[in-house]
Amino acid sequence: MQDIADLRARFESDSVHIRSGAGDLIYVDVCNDLGESTMTLHGAHVMRYAVRGGQPVLWMSAESRFESGKAIRGGVPLCWPWFGAHPEGAPFPAHGYARICEWDLTEIRRLPGGEDQLEFHLRREVVPESLKPLPFLLSYIVTVGSSLTLELTMTNQGELPREISCALHSYFAVSEIGNVEVRGLEKVRYLNALTGVESVDSAPIRVAAETDRIYMETTGAIEIVDSGWERTILLERSGSASAVVWNPWGDKACRMADFGDGEYGSMLCVETANAASDRRMLGPGEQHRIICRIQEKSVHGAVFSGKKTKK
Repeated sequence: MQDIADLRARFESDSVHIRSGAGDLIYVDVCNDLGESTMTLHGAHVMRYAVRGGQPVLWMSAESRFESGKAIRGGVPLCWPWFGAHPEGAPFPAHGYARICEWDLTEIRRLPGGEDQLEFHLRREVVPESLKPLPFLLSYIVTVGSSLTLELTMTNQGELPREISCALHSYFAVSEIGNVEVRGLEKVRYLNALTGVESVDSAPIRVAAETDRIYMETTGAIEIVDSGWERTILLERSGSASAVVWNPWGDKACRMADFGDGEYGSMLCVETANAASDRRMLGPGEQHRIICRIQEKSVHGAVFSGKKTKK
């Protein structure tokens, strides 16, 4: 684990504060004129984001764990190098090891537009050998401003080709799930992970039961339209030809120790992914980058750009 005093000396500024918090994890709070965010080095996990002074865009469970070796429920977990269950089962954790390992904070940059950009790296040495860590360099860049940009770059430093799957597993806060529809995935083929059946819908997605879908051969923007909060969350993606839509609904939520029984009504996962048929094979020295830009707009299309404050 990095030394918190050293991190403070290197990176703290008028917009960046580094602290110890729940679970003795290291947290990075960013608050600039454009946006606000909280991240932790555990999993390089983005837990909170909002336009400055605005409504939270990301959702966090009140039952979330903050423990070494455990995933955090909510925000944006990093699923890598596999999405879902590992083919060999236990002891391999669901959604890979990137979200349960300690990342290094290596740089913070103030961009000309006023955004703060944080860069994290995952070292192979911090991954338990029992999880058979791949010989990859992982770099994760998070840009906090009037939008939130997440950029995960993976480079195969080994001597053999390796197949990976991954996701920026973003949990979004909503006023009430019945007020929400997801646009941009109409007429896109999807795999229903609950039934194993492939299907296509012609209308926007409205969630009214447990939902776990992988949408395939899709690269366009996705909108989460929330009539209750009169806002749209826009996801623009790159390096991704699949997307996941997930909500556990009531029965499954009750079976999850780190998810409140009634919390399913206040969240929706819409994920930028390389999953199912969108898995990627990377040869020695090859690199792949997956990016998601998240921006909040009014239902009428106006971009929320943050509340300027005097210094």
